[in-house]
Amino acid sequence: NGGSMVAKKNKVTITLTDEANDALRKFAKITKRNLEEVASDAFRTYMWLLFEQMEGATITAHHKNSKENRDLENLVENKKVAEKYLKPFRHLFR
Repeated sequence: NGGSMVAKKNKVTITLTDEANDALRKFAKITKRNLEEVASDAFRTYMWLLFEQMEGATITAHHKNSKENRDLENLVENKKVAEKYLKPFRHLFR
């Protein structure tokens, strides 16, 4: 688990585990970007993945060694709930 998210009245608080926080900081250092940019990109990628899975797509992780290729776990457990909460943001990913 990478952390938790709590939504209250148009405000979202995201709490990351120490491990996830360390990974973001390392990635920021490697890419020479600030932490906010790296976190924003990570969350946009996560949202894209949810949108694609909500629409029924399978996302596959590809590696140099093709034996390591695998489909990512479908994170959308309830399509109706996902549509309710995600559809207002769909325009951001087209």
